[in-house]
Amino acid sequence: MNSVLPKQHVLFVQNSIQSVFAKTVSPAVIIPCRKRVYYGSGKHKGGMIGRYGRRKYPPNWRVVNFNPAQIPKAWKPLDWDEKNRIDYEYESKLAQYIPGYKPKVAPHMREDHHDEPMHAIDNDTCSSYGFPQALALTKSVVVEGGLPAKLQELQKSLPNPEDKVIKIMQNALLFDVDSWMVDTKNAVKRYKFDNFRHPTPERYCPRILKEFVRLCDAHICRVSDKYHDRFNMHNLPCKTWFQRAEKTSENVDILDVLYDWKVSINVKPFMQLLSKNPLSLFATPDEVEETKNRELVSIYPKLLIHGIKPTHNYTPEHTTGFLETWHKPHLHTVVLNTAGDHSSKKTMGRMLFHLFCALHSRAVQQYGETPQVLAKPLAAQAIASDGRQFYAMTFQLNTTDLKDDTGVKNMVWTSAPLTDNLQIEDQYAPTLLFDECSPLLSYYPDYYHGYSPDAFATFQALWLNDVL
Repeated sequence: MNSVLPKQHVLFVQNSIQSVFAKTVSPAVIIPCRKRVYYGSGKHKGGMIGRYGRRKYPPNWRVVNFNPAQIPKAWKPLDWDEKNRIDYEYESKLAQYIPGYKPKVAPHMREDHHDEPMHAIDNDTCSSYGFPQALALTKSVVVEGGLPAKLQELQKSLPNPEDKVIKIMQNALLFDVDSWMVDTKNAVKRYKFDNFRHPTPERYCPRILKEFVRLCDAHICRVSDKYHDRFNMHNLPCKTWFQRAEKTSENVDILDVLYDWKVSINVKPFMQLLSKNPLSLFATPDEVEETKNRELVSIYPKLLIHGIKPTHNYTPEHTTGFLETWHKPHLHTVVLNTAGDHSSKKTMGRMLFHLFCALHSRAVQQYGETPQVLAKPLAAQAIASDGRQFYAMTFQLNTTDLKDDTGVKNMVWTSAPLTDNLQIEDQYAPTLLFDECSPLLSYYPDYYHGYSPDAFATFQALWLNDVL
């Protein structure tokens, strides 16, 4: 027998359900909308009337879900290409009637268009290819035993002012406050304030590097008169290109796959030390001749240009960033800020690309663009750091003939003791300046621990090379 509830009972049940639902739902509901401003529903849409209109900012706009449908970032509508297609004929007509208008030109119609592609490596992507690929691409071999013997002797003989190095480290990590991060309005809670004001690696890394350079230059002024023979350059662009070919027995001929490429390197180091006289060589002529018997690093089955994007719009040029008449044209040391790198193998690949680009462009200016074995090789050094980890590398350019894997090869020395298997990530061990340095380390009297003097000793040995 079906029983029918009275009308007043039905209303009581509905009101009870609504009250329970209102208590269970949290007021901070994530509103599914794509804009920070949303429009409500009802008589007054958005809940706001008067001179403010109907637009309303939700109280929890910081947690608004701007992608309620969970659409992937790579997704695009089917008609997106058609709507965003550039009409180059219309662009040319606009240039005829609008004074000063620069029309958009199709890539294949530009002046710098070439039929043969160029594989470009720039300052942002040169750390994406590891150290083994950089060795194979620049036709270089690693010399075992760490840094050259001359630099190892300088590390032990030069005085190491540990107290000054520790003060530099503390000033950069403990007492430096970024003006953009200061809480002037006292809006940050106290338990979040320590993390809010700590300097980031992008801030303290350049400061530590510059202070180390100042400390080394002060030592040069005391013991030598060669300070004025050197010059520091910041963010000096450098560009070069070369023809690289891979001809080994492991390659299998595949249709439409080329084994001869054009590669360009365009970098901008954080700091370059230029000198009036060239840096002394790290290898003797007999050691250079012995590189003919050594084999390059193999990254088979990958090609040497794996991951490097080709482009048909380029201008091949060799430039060191300064005029040939500059009275201090010789590269001594390159200093890199690697605060954004998270892999030691990629960091060392970046260092090798910077050294090769600078020396190759210099060699082309001296000996011409014809690939050849250099009568007098060129040498340079590199230091990379993120403020805590330090890497050191020396490079000697012996040849610009990269069209074959045989013959004389370029030579690389690293501070990390590398083995034959360069794919192992653990062997690219950097030299640590400290383990941890933070105001939160109150259980240490100086707010740091794990300090190592080897980092500055290596930096000082490379910076003072050929000075003492």
